[in-house]
Amino acid sequence: MAGGGAAESEGLNEGALHKKRRLVKERVGRRKIVPIARRLPRRRCRYGELSDETELPEPSPLPSPPLPLSPPPPFPAILWLPSHSSSAIGASLASSSCALVGGGHGLMDSLLGAQIDRHDYVIRVNRGLDASLPLHQTLAPHLGLRQDVLFIDQCEHNSPLYSYRLVGTDNFVSCAASPPHAEDCHFGAIVYRGNSERWEPVCSGESQHEPPLHRKARHGYVAVGIETDLVTNAVLSIRGFERHGSSVERKPTTGFHAVLVFGLLCRSLHLYGFEGEATVDGHEITADHEIEEEHRLLRKLSRHEEIPEMPPAIRQAWEQANLTIWC
Repeated sequence: MAGGGAAESEGLNEGALHKKRRLVKERVGRRKIVPIARRLPRRRCRYGELSDETELPEPSPLPSPPLPLSPPPPFPAILWLPSHSSSAIGASLASSSCALVGGGHGLMDSLLGAQIDRHDYVIRVNRGLDASLPLHQTLAPHLGLRQDVLFIDQCEHNSPLYSYRLVGTDNFVSCAASPPHAEDCHFGAIVYRGNSERWEPVCSGESQHEPPLHRKARHGYVAVGIETDLVTNAVLSIRGFERHGSSVERKPTTGFHAVLVFGLLCRSLHLYGFEGEATVDGHEITADHEIEEEHRLLRKLSRHEEIPEMPPAIRQAWEQANLTIWC
């Protein structure tokens, strides 16, 4: 009996264990799976008293993208008089390649005319061209034919016309830049060499306003500018200009004025006709210019060598100049 009872008890225990295992499996099968994030305990932030219940401020808006940088204003080398087109050329020189054409005899037989005409702006000093003249057509392979800007020396402006000399002649030609003759002038801008208290103070300059010139500019379709006193006086200092009564020493040429003006304004400036002591059309270079010394200074300017007489404001601006002498 005892043995049979033990066997029966062991069988009931195994049956109960089997039943218990089956119930556990059924419960596990019916259990809902809870995501891990919901099962993790809520914890306080390690820094300060900030916790999950703390209200956070709204995030700051993203900073606006930086605005494109505006180009710096052009160096005040030219005073542009109010006219229909002065602002356009004044703003565009800084991004332009410029050819400055003087009267040096080195241009003859140079065959640089096509190269000159490929520049964004062609600036001619004191003497202009007329593409319709046979003489200038003959010279075109060496001098080119384009002229966008004339840079000239003229003291008074009483005439309503613009007057200048042509290459190969001492005679003046005149043109009107106002309707109905707006196309008479073979250039888009004219810039007059400056005059200051140190040099010809009775002539037209930035500080010597002359109503006729302002009137011509206001009513015409040619941009009109005057070299500023700042650059005029810098040119005189660089050249070591001196006046002794009625005589002068180291008088800058008009071309030297033009080099400093457009070297400060153009993206690049290439010089043509700035070497030698003779001229293309034979006009005289007077001794008071001391032209060899002027050419030496031009080479120093092109190499950015120190010139003690150069005013600090000009020296700082000239660091950006890109000057090349071709002939």
